[in-house]
Amino acid sequence: MLGACNTSADGVTFEVGTGTDASGSASTATNTSTTDEAPGSTTASTTAGSASSSTGTTGDAPSRLCEAIDVSLVLDRQAPIYGIERRRTVARFLDRIAEETRARVRVFPNAGAPQPPPWDCTLDADGPADGSTFVWGEDGELRSNARPRLDCVYDGVRNFPSEGDADGDLMFTGLLFPFLQHDDWPTPERTVSVNVMLAAVDDDESNMYARPGLASEAFTRLAADGDRDRALSLTVGQDADELHTFALALHPAALHTEWDHDDFDASFEEFGDAVIEACATADEPDVPQPPGGCEHIDILFVVDGSLSMAQEQEALRGINGPPVFADFTDALAVELDTLEDIHIGVVSSEPGDTRLHTHLNQPAFEPSAETDCGLVQPWIVAPSDDLEAQFACVAATAASSTLETTSRNAGETLTSRDNAGFLRDDSVVFVVMLTDEDTLGLGATRVQEHELLLSAVGGDRSRLVVLAIAGDPGIFEAPKTTCDGAYGLAAPGRRLGSVVATFGERGITSDICAGDLAQSFDDALEDLVQACVSFVPEG
Repeated sequence: MLGACNTSADGVTFEVGTGTDASGSASTATNTSTTDEAPGSTTASTTAGSASSSTGTTGDAPSRLCEAIDVSLVLDRQAPIYGIERRRTVARFLDRIAEETRARVRVFPNAGAPQPPPWDCTLDADGPADGSTFVWGEDGELRSNARPRLDCVYDGVRNFPSEGDADGDLMFTGLLFPFLQHDDWPTPERTVSVNVMLAAVDDDESNMYARPGLASEAFTRLAADGDRDRALSLTVGQDADELHTFALALHPAALHTEWDHDDFDASFEEFGDAVIEACATADEPDVPQPPGGCEHIDILFVVDGSLSMAQEQEALRGINGPPVFADFTDALAVELDTLEDIHIGVVSSEPGDTRLHTHLNQPAFEPSAETDCGLVQPWIVAPSDDLEAQFACVAATAASSTLETTSRNAGETLTSRDNAGFLRDDSVVFVVMLTDEDTLGLGATRVQEHELLLSAVGGDRSRLVVLAIAGDPGIFEAPKTTCDGAYGLAAPGRRLGSVVATFGERGITSDICAGDLAQSFDDALEDLVQACVSFVPEG
């Protein structure tokens, strides 16, 4: 079970649960039920309203909801997936989306490994990806050989060799390598791309490629042409923080479930609803937002206070350069005629530093009269004639620890009672994290940090915009290492980028090595303005 996060009077504490090991999960979750229905039935079934055949006869047959649905099915050989009931659940999910959408539903099966196992059956030899795929159904009719092929896939995965790296648990690699290795997958048709990843535990890769943020970006880009509305995921694992993080970064209806939650069937039913809806609405224009507009924006900065951050902090504070942040707030005022005021608070990335700063160089130095930033309360209120000077003072942070929990500090600060009054119930919230190092969890998972930030805005993802200015981790197929930019060296923010990615289009990453903080804020301006314009206050 994933650890839980709890809010208390002293802030937020994380309780990390103890997980079940892979063999135990498989043993307790495998269903060995026997029934009269053969899992490899060769009988084709159709819905009552399906009048056309796979050749596309017209008549009164309903039209397709979308052209094609491509399903990437990644199976971990150690996962509890071989019982008849669970096989049938997957097959029924594919039946349903083929029948109800009438799209061409194609399946690309793989194990958690770079290369697929050698199947003991022939898939669609004339299909895309050198015959590595097969059609499940089209025009509402199911292929009679679909279920036998799926059974063949299960057998191939179960017998997959475990030598070397091909140990059946490289889930992100198993998902993404087919897109990188085959120019004709996905096919040119306008497609809804779906992935189903059934892992024994979690993705078990430890290299620079296998990060949920990089993997989710790659799947959206490679499989759905950058359109999150066409990129859906259902992941199942145990204590599977990386798989869960990956799913959160895709379509809002993407799902993750854990084996010990025992909701395998229900998850596929819910996921089927989401896929059918995505297929039906894939080409619909965006629905205009009702008139609204926020009156308040609350901005939290988490500023790395390590010695290597001197140049970055000076640029942020406007020392010997333009007042970057003051210019940004001016731009907000120009764009938003409903905006009344902005709250601005600052903490550092040092573990436990979650009380908003009021003095220069906190938390390493105790507040004194000489370091007082002149704030009336533990945050700045803009517009103000003192904004530039107060921000230049409070944004100078100094850390006494070399450990950094940047994204965790953001969530704990926004949910701590120590900062009551800073965050308002009717505000749009902008979180800015500036660092040249990656973030640590120190007991908190990525998903817990996501949920903590989301809880700060009452679970309303539309109220939150998150910007990380950090070392660029690159992309899945070309990850980056340490960069040397205008402000000096920076390590790639791989974990931090994964947390930010869980907020979808409202999660933005900017490369600190580009050395242009003004551009970083410009990149986020449109998203923050849109969040404010579309905000409709309760009542």
